[in-house]
Amino acid sequence: MLRILWVVALATPLFVPLAAQAASLITLDQAIDLALASDPTVKASEAGTSASLASLKQAGQLPNPTIGITAENFGGTGSVSGLRSAEYTLSYGQMIEVGGDRSAREAVASGDLKLANARLATQRLETVQTVRHAYILALASETKLKVVQERASFISEMNRTVRQRSRQGRDSSMVESQARASAAEVAVDLMQAERAVKLSRIQLSTLWNGVDDGFVLDQAFFEKPSFDADALPVDQGYPDLAQYNALKSRATANIALEKARAIPDPEISAGIRRFASGSETAFIVGLSIPFPVYDSNRNNIERAQSERLQADLEEVAARRDINLKLASAVAGHDSARAEIEALRADAIPQATQALELARSGYERGAFSYLEIADASRGLNALRERLVGALQTLHENQITIDRLTGRSAITDKGEGYRP
Repeated sequence: MLRILWVVALATPLFVPLAAQAASLITLDQAIDLALASDPTVKASEAGTSASLASLKQAGQLPNPTIGITAENFGGTGSVSGLRSAEYTLSYGQMIEVGGDRSAREAVASGDLKLANARLATQRLETVQTVRHAYILALASETKLKVVQERASFISEMNRTVRQRSRQGRDSSMVESQARASAAEVAVDLMQAERAVKLSRIQLSTLWNGVDDGFVLDQAFFEKPSFDADALPVDQGYPDLAQYNALKSRATANIALEKARAIPDPEISAGIRRFASGSETAFIVGLSIPFPVYDSNRNNIERAQSERLQADLEEVAARRDINLKLASAVAGHDSARAEIEALRADAIPQATQALELARSGYERGAFSYLEIADASRGLNALRERLVGALQTLHENQITIDRLTGRSAITDKGEGYRP
């Protein structure tokens, strides 16, 4: 059973590059483009923008005129019986918006369009962030799998050495049992790492309604992140606040609209009357103005003013929340960067040298198997810690880019450009 596990462990590192040669490389940009093209939430936001644009066009339309016809003095008794004395009036009426209703409606609709555009931009940023998280998780899982595979290969080689030494009488059966226990342990770790890779790749490909067809990810992107100072944010406007600016703009326009609606709009009418004689006609002109006795629209004005205050306060709260998240992400980014540099510059090289010394000493009989096993376990723990630090750095960079809008996306839905 153990031999089978060692064959799998040794064959796996050789199999991955062969499969990679036949598979296609999917970069982060390509993954984002694929996801944006198929994301239903982005398409829904685009539909919302189209709806708001149609509302803006509708808001500029004038009120429809009215056409009426009136018949009088018919169907009575005596001289007004039947239709002999009927008089007819044909009229045309038009409401005149005197309070600026039309421009106020357009301003409110314009605010709705700004809000829809802001939500569309935010949704695209959310989709980009989701893809980047999934891409980094898949890369981290694959990198960790390589670490476990290297450990499995080392332990397999050590098992062969232990068996040879045991046959030569240089190691006891207890040492051989310890080697088998290490082999069983790494076999479990290998199985878990492989499952983690499979799951992360399925999660990634699902974002563009795809399948794991053996595509290759950009490992260099994960293992060699940029430490450019420009990657960190400076004081600037945040894309999430665009929604609140649009809300404030719409609330301000809505106050003006409700005030305009409080001003009565007169209706002017004109027409022609035909008298009962049948040979006489005359023009008529009318003017009607609503009399605001019961409804002065005061409550709607107060509601609009409260909505404006609500938008102001929500913007303040949102800005505070963004600043807190951004400060945490920047601190996490800096901490992960320092950890990566320390691991690569000192800790891992020292642990590698210690393992080489322990292995050399074990072959000379100067060290026990447990000592070389401890040195191997320590080195692999540092390598896995490096993978975790790299993942943490990328995750914090994703958060920074999301909050500051550095994940630039075109209106055509093209992907992230670092």
